[in-house]
Amino acid sequence: MGPRESTETNQEKLKHTGEITNLMPFIASLRSQYGDLVSNATLDAGLWSKEVYLDLDAQGIGVFAGLKANKPDLHDEVVRVLNIERRRSQPLAVTPWQAHKGGVLRRRLWRSQALDGWNGWTNLRQVVVVEQTWSETDEDGNPAGKTETELRYFVTNATTGMLHPEHLLVLVRRHWSIAVPVFWDCNWTFDIQFGEDDRAWSTQNKSILVLGVLRMIAYNMLQHLRKSHVQVISATGKASPRPWADLAERIRDALRDLHKRLGPLAVAWNRIGTHACGAWAKLQLSTS
Repeated sequence: MGPRESTETNQEKLKHTGEITNLMPFIASLRSQYGDLVSNATLDAGLWSKEVYLDLDAQGIGVFAGLKANKPDLHDEVVRVLNIERRRSQPLAVTPWQAHKGGVLRRRLWRSQALDGWNGWTNLRQVVVVEQTWSETDEDGNPAGKTETELRYFVTNATTGMLHPEHLLVLVRRHWSIAVPVFWDCNWTFDIQFGEDDRAWSTQNKSILVLGVLRMIAYNMLQHLRKSHVQVISATGKASPRPWADLAERIRDALRDLHKRLGPLAVAWNRIGTHACGAWAKLQLSTS
């Protein structure tokens, strides 16, 4: 195989790769521009693999990564070890109860160093579980009534001296804050409302970037619409964002109305507007 054929083969392979495959070239590109400023990475559970973890660690990059059942062997062992820690010891860090979604929220953290080197996981220096409990409140705002508890697991190559328990809780919150307050629940909206994780929107080179930018533009426009212009007003006069399914239905109705008024020009509008917004609206209505 000649050099040209090899290059074309590699380019063809890149057309069908996902986030995990492109993560290391992306980080290498960042480091080529910013050097050691790119020294740490926080990763969602679906964004990394064992190979990625070990590669980042070998480069001296700090890793803090979410862990779910998509890595079954490691996940099961981490759950087993940390369940023992939770039964036999008090949490190493606890946040105060804080107002959250009509109730109050508290986080408690345990960690273990027992899995460093386990099954080839070099420098798995800490495994962490964060117990997140939401509770209804009484008239005084104290926890009372219904509660919901969720356990989230994380792994890191950072030493206990570098990341203390309190630091780990802050890191967990800041990891998710990238997706929540900064972009108006961007991560959840793309996953649940746009169905981003259900299918590959594109696998063809630059179209991935182009569609990503277009999705973000559409997202910001829709969020501004539902949170500023078509809010839901309660009986007490409180304004809140319009539900996504309701917003989708309103957009669909608006497109139909515009279709009628445009007349002959509606064909062009159908190709641009209906295929882009109408399909999304129908998706939301079918899954709501």
